Amino acid sequence: MKKIPLIFILILLFLIPKITATTGHMKLLAVVDPITEKGAIADLYLTIKEGEGRVFLDTSPLTKIDTQMSTRMAKEIACEFLEHNCKKKDFFYTIRSTSPIIGGPSAGAAISVLTIALLENLNINEEVSITGTINSGGIIGPVGGLKAKIEIASQKGIKKVLIPKTA
Repeated sequence: MKKIPLIFILILLFLIPKITATTGHMKLLAVVDPITEKGAIADLYLTIKEGEGRVFLDTSPLTKIDTQMSTRMAKEIACEFLEHNCKKKDFFYTIRSTSPIIGGPSAGAAISVLTIALLENLNINEEVSITGTINSGGIIGPVGGLKAKIEIASQKGIKKVLIPKTA
């Protein structure tokens, strides 16, 4: 077996770009069934890495198109709010839920909050949650299923739920 000279290993270590990633988690409030008004908790994860300004969304179960649009807008709002140039970062959002489908834009505010927290290296208090759409201009808008969301939050140990004034 041929040995690789140490100098080649050192050169490789200096030539390989460092990959730095920031990762965070937040609980999302969801409504499983609007008819029975049953709530659920979903998990939102975000990893930010050096990249090209792309947004990736991985959900299980599948998601509706409005959730995808809301995720992109939330990222843009967070970057604009911080006046942060996000063109050299990729955002990997992951949502895991027990509901049959992930839908609706009401996670927009939470996605914005988690994005801001990670970009600013802030901690998220897991005993606090937020629900609401995020509109252009960074305004938190209306949300549905409030009763179910607050009930599930209480059952799962979330002590405070932030809701938009318009709700």
